[in-house]
Amino acid sequence: MPPLTLPSAVDLARAQFALTVVWHVLFPTFTIRPLASPG
Repeated sequence: MPPLTLPSAVDLARAQFALTVVWHVLFPTFTIRPLASPG
């Protein structure tokens, strides 16, 4: 196994995805909407 200090790209992607989900759950009013959406 690779050292824990050097996470793989998959691990980084999973961590980023998890943080994004948690952020959207905790701060739903701060979620960034697509630029194409009206308003």
